[in-house]
Amino acid sequence: MKSVAPADLIRHFRTTSDWLLGAIIDQSVDCIKLIALDGTLEYVNRAGRRARGIDEFTDVSGTAWWSLWPPESQELVRDSVRRAAAGEAVRFEAPWPTLEGEAHWWDVTVGPVRNPDGEMRGLVSIAREITAIVTARETAKAMAAEMAHRLRNAYTVTSALLSAAARGDPAREQFAREVSQQFMHLGAAQALMLSNGGGTTSLEALLTELTRGFAHDSAPIRIGELADVELDDRKVQPLALTIGELCANSAKYGAIGHGGHIAISATREGPRLAILWSETSEKPVENIERAGGKGFALIRRVLAAQQGAIEIGWREDGLDATITMSVD
Repeated sequence: MKSVAPADLIRHFRTTSDWLLGAIIDQSVDCIKLIALDGTLEYVNRAGRRARGIDEFTDVSGTAWWSLWPPESQELVRDSVRRAAAGEAVRFEAPWPTLEGEAHWWDVTVGPVRNPDGEMRGLVSIAREITAIVTARETAKAMAAEMAHRLRNAYTVTSALLSAAARGDPAREQFAREVSQQFMHLGAAQALMLSNGGGTTSLEALLTELTRGFAHDSAPIRIGELADVELDDRKVQPLALTIGELCANSAKYGAIGHGGHIAISATREGPRLAILWSETSEKPVENIERAGGKGFALIRRVLAAQQGAIEIGWREDGLDATITMSVD
């Protein structure tokens, strides 16, 4: 395979420094291409030629860049040329099979090239193979889906066993229902985390997922302005339990069960996240002793482990709860 730049590229590399730059580019492991504004190829470095099995650049000189891609990717590549020619920096991922037909994935950037006067003279594309990254990502997604499925099954089986063991004893049946509800909230939160590959999830996505099964026409749950916060698994689990307990409490005693509305908002100051749950119920509050009940006692312990707390203020028509937690 020849690596000497063809003579028609002299217009790109005229001076000694240009030729030195050309030699450096030719040694790059990335596929680097100079592209005319109409999308035709003007230069391909050694790595780019090797990736496509091109012996001489003259074999593809003047060829439309997108025509070298598989049919399913050509419109994506053509669109990237149009956008880059309009002055935009473009990035995309697409498969580009080897000569043997094996699928390889590439991370591609395309952007304008301007002369010292700012005049656009063409485009440059840099592509890096990311087949291993894409394969790992797809494997992680498949594993996450399997884990979510197994977790749902585990929570369902455990809830069923608890219900069976408690049958016939009202106190135990109530306990089994409460535990099953907590499993439901944990399951929803875990499924959300796993759908993101076990990374982080936004506060907005978490709150939406945890509350959507409780809201109804006579008791809407309005999620207002929220701090832009990404939460890892250590923060998701205590928040899932806390919001789940507030929802369950509301379903038994407050707005969700008797009509009303709930508003949720969140602010952040430095490392501290504060979530405000403001609930207004159509049924007057008759007993506030449950603020110190077993459910909230457990929540306080869980939050304390994450340098957090919950404060509850009762009103005649509902409650205001403030959940605080360190998110650093």
